[in-house]
This record gives sequence, structure tokens and C-alpha cells, in this order.
Amino acid sequence: MSPARIRTLLLASALAFGSATTAFAQGATDGEARALFDAGTMAYDAGRYEDALARFQEAYRLSGRPSLLWNVALAADRARRDELALETYRRYLAETPANVSPELRERASARIVVLEREVESARAAAGLADEAQREHERAEAAERERATAETAARAAAEETARAEAEAARAEADAAAARREADEARSETGVARKWWFWTIVGVGVAGAVTVPVLLTRDEATTPFPETDHGQIIFTLRGRF
Repeated sequence: MSPARIRTLLLASALAFGSATTAFAQGATDGEARALFDAGTMAYDAGRYEDALARFQEAYRLSGRPSLLWNVALAADRARRDELALETYRRYLAETPANVSPELRERASARIVVLEREVESARAAAGLADEAQREHERAEAAERERATAETAARAAAEETARAEAEAARAEADAAAARREADEARSETGVARKWWFWTIVGVGVAGAVTVPVLLTRDEATTPFPETDHGQIIFTLRGRF
């Protein structure tokens, strides 16, 4: 530990606990606050600044002595709690008399200048980081929306393709049904076909030709004489 740091703590300690009657009100909190101060000093010397900060803050809460704000600010500064250190240095200057510990007041003022710049830079960086995070989240949301839209488009295209395929199958089934109906009508309505009438015509012509031929044969060929001459005559007379 450097001599300057030791001297700084010694000064703060002397201010905080110059005497038992001025440092703390007499009572049960006196010993507790002093023990917390001592524990904070030991933690600070060991480099455990967060622990020292907690001890100094509790000692200040119990004692209410403004001089302890220096120790709180110093521990917060070492712990890189810049905003807390800045606020506490300001409180230290505001709550302690201007003629008390001018060296510590000067150091507090110098640290305030430095911390104001650092806090401002940190806030700006945090703002940029927040904006970058928001932009990242917006980009992710847009990507999710795009992916959702593409999924919906693919689903719609697939549904359209299925509908078209079903329509094509239905049309094919309808065409097949029409062909079957036409074939059924063709089988039951054969009399309407040309070949049917051709066959009928041939049959009629054959029926007419056969009697004519028979008549000619009967005219040239005499019936034999039999005991049934009357019947034969009658038949011949009819033709």
C-alpha cells in the first residue's frame, strides 16, 4: 500500500473518529459503527473494495457523520462504481464544512471532474450499446417475420398445388365417367348405328330374294302328280 493511500485513510479515520464524543453519539451504535469502520479499513487495505464499501456505508448509516462519506466515495471509486463514487464525492463536499480537510476536498473535486467525463462516456457507450441491442432485436424480429411470411407463402403454394391436382383428378374422373356413359349408351342404342341398318338391309334383301327364286323354280318345274293333286293345285294357284 502506498504512503499516500495510507495517509488518506489515516486522515479520513482521524476525521471520522477524532474522539469518542465527537465521532458518534454515545449509545449502542457507537461500538458497532466503529467496528464497521475498522473492518472497512482492513478490507480496503486488502483490496476488497466492494466489501470495504459495504462496511463504510453501514458505518455512515449508523453514525451519520459526513466525514465518513470520503471513505464511502473512495471505496466506490476503487471498486469502479463510478456513478456512486461521483455522487458520494459531491455529497462529501456538500455536507462537510469548507474549512475541514482541504486536501481531501481538493482530491474530491479533482475526482469529480474525472468521473463526470467517465460517467458521461459510459452512459453514451451504454446508450449506443442499448441502441445496438434494440437494432439487433428489430433485425431478429424482421427476420422472424420474413421467415414466417415465407413459410406461409410456401404453405399457400402447396395448398394451391394440392387444389389444382385435386381439380385435375376430378376433371379426369368426370371425363372417364362421360366416356363410360357414352359407351353404355352405345351398347344399348345399337339400332341407331349405321352398321346395324346395313345388316338389317342385307337381311331384308335376302328375305325378298329367296321367295323370288323359289317362285321361279316353281314356275319351271312341274309338281309331280300324286294323290294330293288338289292340294298341289291349290298351292300352285296361290303362287
